Amino acid sequence: MERRTHLVVVDTFCPTGEIASTLQALSSDSTHISVLVLGLAPEMPISTYSASSYGAYAIPAAWQEAYNTQNKVTAARAEDVEKILQDAGIAGDVVTAFCEMPRIEEAIAARAALCDLTILSGQVITSGDILKQALDGILFRSPVAAVVNNTDQAFTGSAKHPFIAWSGDLPATRAVHHALPVLLEAKEVTVAVFDPVMRDHADGDNPGSDVATWLSRHGCKVNVQQYPSGGKEIGDCIVERATEVGSDLVVMGAYGHSRLRQRIFGGTTRTLLEQTKLPVLFAH
Repeated sequence: MERRTHLVVVDTFCPTGEIASTLQALSSDSTHISVLVLGLAPEMPISTYSASSYGAYAIPAAWQEAYNTQNKVTAARAEDVEKILQDAGIAGDVVTAFCEMPRIEEAIAARAALCDLTILSGQVITSGDILKQALDGILFRSPVAAVVNNTDQAFTGSAKHPFIAWSGDLPATRAVHHALPVLLEAKEVTVAVFDPVMRDHADGDNPGSDVATWLSRHGCKVNVQQYPSGGKEIGDCIVERATEVGSDLVVMGAYGHSRLRQRIFGGTTRTLLEQTKLPVLFAH
């Protein structure tokens, strides 16, 4: 039987009950759940040079103790997750990554590359810094998409009414391709275009109609909506319109501008990452 692999990232600070709820919501006969337990290692102090030890670097005893303690906590949390999977009869596996904050991107990218979709839930990742590092690792260092869910309700791996925030650029196109398994199972798909502008040799009869036609050929029930932003930030418009039509998942491209510009000046990706009303499937 064919199974898609969903990677779920959890940290060591999340309550066990939240982890169990998240994994049970994702569990299905067609899904294998791979859990990455992410442990945050203490950063090595910069001032470790010791002149008294012939120019060698001396590892502070306090740092070594904190490192060993956190490493054990990570391993213990992995055992907790393995027990959750076993007790619930969920098909899955558990791996750990114990590293300093700057290495999170690399660690999660290596694991995400062997999965079909990554789930980053605010229910099981308690640190916003860890979540943003993890998202960057997936989007910029792996070939898969990420669902970010900062809502109170666990993402189940499917959606009844996905809302595609369509811009026609490469990140948006990749997001739709990654979301196709979800779109095919949905009852209705809305393709939303904000402040539409006709382009030569693109868009079909109207902006959004080209991607809607392609999805329809796959068997999706699609409707196209064009919205004026009225000068409002596009990210806020996406959340408002998606909520109005009763969508339960936003699909969109991430980081149309550079990460640095997004974090300094804000942007659509940042708005959708920080909102707490809807889960969002991001691709870059």
